[in-house]
Amino acid sequence: MIPSKKALDRNENISFRDALEEYTLSEKNFKEIQCQKQLIGWNFKELRDKIRELISSTGYGGNIYIVS
Repeated sequence: MIPSKKALDRNENISFRDALEEYTLSEKNFKEIQCQKQLIGWNFKELRDKIRELISSTGYGGNIYIVS
């Protein structure tokens, strides 16, 4: 569970899915979303390479930043 701004004001939590729905329904012109998950025992270099490869395969030509 992650808190939204509204949920924080009411001191309650909402689900990740609900937070994403709230985000996508927002009428703001500029949006950015960041997700974090702690992974233990993974080959991070291989994971970063695969993520970069997957994003590039879509034709995306911009900068790709993968932070671990």
